[in-house]
Amino acid sequence: MEIKNCRWIPACGEETWPRMISTANDGMHDFGYPCFMPEEVVIDGLTVEDMNTPDDYDGMYFFADPDTGAEEELPDERPYPYAPCKKVIVKHLTTASGKAPRVSPNEKASAATVVEGV
Repeated sequence: MEIKNCRWIPACGEETWPRMISTANDGMHDFGYPCFMPEEVVIDGLTVEDMNTPDDYDGMYFFADPDTGAEEELPDERPYPYAPCKKVIVKHLTTASGKAPRVSPNEKASAATVVEGV
């Protein structure tokens, strides 16, 4: 996946904690096929207008938390796990807030993804 020469205004300027790519798969449902994120994401020339954020904001996320919305505690081993992104390559990314981007609020997703260039 490539993101090139773009300007992103998260939530159309409404207050939000920006998550660039949505992920919503807790690994508990059988979709009938393997689920995965792109192996590699290249960001080259992205401006993020992240000025309208909560007080405790400390940087946008590349990926949302795939476990958001789970109604019960999820096991570590899941029957239908999805394959997370392996690498994010970043060139020429600027944020209006000046805060560095992070991988995900999900610790496992963050640990599985290498970020180059930030």
